[in-house]
Amino acid sequence: YLKLYFDVADADADLRRGLALAPNYARGYEGLAAVLFQSVARRREALEMVEKARRLDPLELRLDVIKATYLLFGSGDMKQAAQVAEAVLERDPLYVPALVRLADVRWCGQGEHAESVALAEQAVALDPGNETAWRHLVTSYLSLDELASAEEALHHISDHPALGSLLLNLHRSDWRTAGESAYALIASGPTYRQIESHIALAIRRHARATGDYQRAIDALEEWAGVTWEGNEPVLGGQLDLGFGVASLADMLMASGRNDRARALLDELLADADVQINRYGRGEVWLNGGRAIAYALLGRPDEAIATLQRQSQLGFLSHLWRITLEHEPAFDSLRARKDFQALLADVRANEAREREQFLRMRADGLMPKRS
Repeated sequence: YLKLYFDVADADADLRRGLALAPNYARGYEGLAAVLFQSVARRREALEMVEKARRLDPLELRLDVIKATYLLFGSGDMKQAAQVAEAVLERDPLYVPALVRLADVRWCGQGEHAESVALAEQAVALDPGNETAWRHLVTSYLSLDELASAEEALHHISDHPALGSLLLNLHRSDWRTAGESAYALIASGPTYRQIESHIALAIRRHARATGDYQRAIDALEEWAGVTWEGNEPVLGGQLDLGFGVASLADMLMASGRNDRARALLDELLADADVQINRYGRGEVWLNGGRAIAYALLGRPDEAIATLQRQSQLGFLSHLWRITLEHEPAFDSLRARKDFQALLADVRANEAREREQFLRMRADGLMPKRS
């Protein structure tokens, strides 16, 4: 278990040795699944290990939540992930990990922001120290344009100064402050993949506001794990979402290094195809970066088609300000009717969800935060 944090290969060997000694030990398969899930190429196998553990210990709710998590963040199967989490809550309506995971699915995969807030509020009422639930509340409240409620929820997160400044100032379109917060956040250590799009946008908007493109290039190159063999890019962040790499290419273009930028974007698109088609990674996790890449490469029809696909999958509405409204790579698309239709759809969804949220709060189904 400890080796999971610093030596995945050794952890894999230890867990397999343990399972050879005790082949009916459910926690061993659970641990092996966690090791395998660190590799995109082995995520199907990770899900198989979780299923083995569930068969050995069918009453352990944690294993069902892990399955929902792997379905969500692996193959991007939002429907099945929701069904698994819902089944857990039918057995135990107060099981906090299932409440948080279902809130995640409702928010990012189904655009049901009001329901997402209600689930996360229930989770923090049961477990006030659960920072994952509080962090989810922040992003869900921002999706409902509830800035004061998001700010209040941030005070329950230990890393909230830099994270909170990033999220709130992006929402306010204060690019300089948001950018400095993004730089501080990535300098302090590993960041959550769920905010990759926020960090990437903040750094690029900051560069455009200040003219300091080289600072952005240096930071994005290290953060996204991009190295170079001559003029050929090598991508290192296999679990990333593509926003960091696409944003680095954007900054290279802005500073006149078009050939290097195009090589990087071509590599990003090729890598995304391998992850989706060969390894079954959910396209919802890669379409955002792919759409930016297509736009930067001057392939607008493919960029729009990718965004439309995200909308069909229910994965566009939760971060539409970040991925649509404020994305500079899409400036050349904004006059198109199909792009305007996408914006109209996500704005309409926010209005519907906000109306439902206000009704639920008026009915006492969630607390009033300010």
